[in-house]
Amino acid sequence: MIYRHPQSRNRELAGCKKPTWQGPQSCDEYPFASTFEGGVGAQTMGVPLSEQRTQFKDLGSFMASNKIQKGDQFLVTVINVRQEYGVYIAG
Repeated sequence: MIYRHPQSRNRELAGCKKPTWQGPQSCDEYPFASTFEGGVGAQTMGVPLSEQRTQFKDLGSFMASNKIQKGDQFLVTVINVRQEYGVYIAG
């Protein structure tokens, strides 16, 4: 992925802004809205707000500790994934 900021427009293009998002939980999108790949075509899913905040914090910490700047590329690898009721869940 290639990092960029701000992410507000990508969240809107992914369908995560009200009134488009009608889910009862917080809208989570992948690819991340803060990347060039985010936005149109991103997959979205409702997640608990606490999970959304933890993911946001973790991604920010990752970018800061690795000195990721606007335009930098990074690879996302998902590990320890299981499927429940047709949905993939990490952890």
